Amino acid sequence: MKTASGVITLVQEHRFQLESDNGRHLLFILAHDAKQEWEDLKRLEKANCHVVVRYTDSEKLIASTAHDIWQGQERAQRHPTGKIIQ
Repeated sequence: MKTASGVITLVQEHRFQLESDNGRHLLFILAHDAKQEWEDLKRLEKANCHVVVRYTDSEKLIASTAHDIWQGQERAQRHPTGKIIQ
């Protein structure tokens, strides 16, 4: 499985967007067997914390499937425009 790290910037039910550390926006769908629920995603989004997502790519979907999400060590810093500052 692959991993990506960054900040969750958008949550809609079991779908979410991650702004990765390199500035890319990645779309994910929370896997049915994931330990987290969509409420956990909202909490992580509001906390603006750094997360790591373990995922698999999908050949048929636009979004990848997130199997696990854990909070990273560093906290993201945001510019007043909303852009993440490295």
